[in-house]
Amino acid sequence: MKFSDLAAGARFEFEGQVYVKEGPVLAREEATGRLRLIPRYARLRPVGEGGGANHVAPGDEVQALLDAFYREALAALDDPPEAGRRRLEEAWRRLCATLSLRS
Repeated sequence: MKFSDLAAGARFEFEGQVYVKEGPVLAREEATGRLRLIPRYARLRPVGEGGGANHVAPGDEVQALLDAFYREALAALDDPPEAGRRRLEEAWRRLCATLSLRS
């Protein structure tokens, strides 16, 4: 499979490492979080369900998730600084997990 065939957020294996597609030419290594340029000629092996198909939620669902995150972020501004930071980080982790962006 070619990199251009993968949807944003799709997981794949390249040169023995698992990556998540971040954009048209960049992927994030799952183990380290480092970004890497993926060459056009690269042959990739999809990882996980759907064989590399788009596993990010459809547009309306993504918008609802982002709206919920935004409301949580606004509410966190009213918390004391440390509590607000923890609340915001937890909301971010939930959003990323729901969108399958990070583990």
